[in-house]
Amino acid sequence: MEEPTRFEPISPPQWAFLASDRYEVLYGGAAFGGKSLCLVIDALRQVDHPRYLAMLFRRQYSELSELIEYAMQFYPAMGGVPRESGRDWTFPSGSKILFRQMEHAEDWRKYMGRNTTYLGFDELVSFTEDQYLGLQIWNRAAAKGLKCYLRSTTNPWPDVRGDSLDWIIDRWDIPKYRPVNEAIYTSDFIETPKGEIELTKAFIPATYRDNEIGQDNNPHYIANLMRQPDEYKRKAFLDGIWGVSPGTFFSTFDHQVHILDADEMERRMNEEKVRQAAGMDYGSTSATCVIFGSQTLDGTIYIYDEYYMPDKPIAFHAPQILKRIGKDRINIICDPSMEKRSSAYVEYTDKTIIDEFKKYGLRLTGGYNKQLDGYTAIKELLFFDTSLDKPLPGVYISRKCKHLIHDMETAQQDKDNPDLVEKDGQYHALAAFRYLVMHIKKPTPVTARRDITNTPAGVLQRLKRKSKKTVQLYAR
Repeated sequence: MEEPTRFEPISPPQWAFLASDRYEVLYGGAAFGGKSLCLVIDALRQVDHPRYLAMLFRRQYSELSELIEYAMQFYPAMGGVPRESGRDWTFPSGSKILFRQMEHAEDWRKYMGRNTTYLGFDELVSFTEDQYLGLQIWNRAAAKGLKCYLRSTTNPWPDVRGDSLDWIIDRWDIPKYRPVNEAIYTSDFIETPKGEIELTKAFIPATYRDNEIGQDNNPHYIANLMRQPDEYKRKAFLDGIWGVSPGTFFSTFDHQVHILDADEMERRMNEEKVRQAAGMDYGSTSATCVIFGSQTLDGTIYIYDEYYMPDKPIAFHAPQILKRIGKDRINIICDPSMEKRSSAYVEYTDKTIIDEFKKYGLRLTGGYNKQLDGYTAIKELLFFDTSLDKPLPGVYISRKCKHLIHDMETAQQDKDNPDLVEKDGQYHALAAFRYLVMHIKKPTPVTARRDITNTPAGVLQRLKRKSKKTVQLYAR
């Protein structure tokens, strides 16, 4: 009888994943890191307990074949006996490991009611958040001595269904748009009738370099990834970068780099002299947004506050914006079309929308509205050198500017012109940000003037205010 294959981790990330005692762990990143194999091995954690049940999921039945092949290689060494073509395994203690699919959105309901000690999801991007959370309810220990675990593996690439990866990124606090080189450890603290419970989590990053044996056996694999014409696929599968996908407009926007807590932003702004301005996107029947920013002496822009309110009249907006401004005299840069007479007032007045805001004491000026130039300027500000330990972009955004952050994350390329944001997108905060950036980046023209007060010409100018006669006498 052939001796069963024994497993030994071949990389630090594999060791970290298998050794982690945290409740919820995601092993994710680049392709070819040996993640699926680790999941199959990790499911053996408590097979010596007779009440232990582990369930490993893929989206489709056909995708289970790889996991089952791994099980066939290693489970016999633990006394595992396969049934149902390797989908069901029973161990000497009576414990079980099952391989199942969950193709449809509501398929998770088929597994309700089972005390599943270990839940494993291979290629988590294939599942929805509802499926993940629905099964999590049944992640329960059937007896004393058992400990519950949630384990997942995935590549940072959207499934063919196009579901967002934001829920995965947010759940494990994964940085976007840049390589992740270290494990991320976090916790959720939940108040229960039994007191506060800590649910520990970990994200273990993977790269293709973790799988040296696979690289040796498949030298063409990495070469094929490197020559992919789609830069987003290269970043996701080769470098393990999260948040990049076709159509993402601001692909370099990074929470870890560009977003600051309000306290940290205030500290930085107080260290240097700044000039302030604001950008406004006004909507008579949609949202009105004002973005407040300052620029330091080195040119860095800090977006420190925002005002966002849908479907309200000017009489409502103006006092609220004044409260945000306080005693500062801030110039608000807006769509230049607001300098023209509004159709809403055509029959009644010659005043523009800007005039209506000015009645309340606000200072509004029509700004620069060439979208291509504006978006190019924003991308230049977002750029940072990924090789630096402390990246230094040209703009920082306060964490409390939620609508602007949302627009930066979700803005998509226009299908007809990829250099512009999609026309149908309701990016009011982004528009206000664009007006502000184009104003602040544009140098204020300074006309050099010579002080002529005490020159003959200056004296003549003063004397002209008195009398012709005096001027004539002085001229002699």
